[in-house]
Amino acid sequence: MPAPGVQQMMQNLASNPQLMQQMIQNNPMLQQMSQRDPMFAQMMQNPELMRTMLNPQMLQGLLQMQQAMGNAGMGPGALGALG
Repeated sequence: MPAPGVQQMMQNLASNPQLMQQMIQNNPMLQQMSQRDPMFAQMMQNPELMRTMLNPQMLQGLLQMQQAMGNAGMGPGALGALG
């Protein structure tokens, strides 16, 4: 579970599209992703989607899935090796 300060920051990002937009503009990697992928840019501006993605329970579930996949030998790139 994230620290309370991190959790508060994530909630602020999720509920404030302007803050997320400012973060994208100040981060060259996010800015480049937004320019290359309009769908990514649109997703980053959707407060409901951001609330869902930054939900602590959702993040905990994703972490558990990632750990389970790593324990099963399905680390990053494992699916690419199948093809």
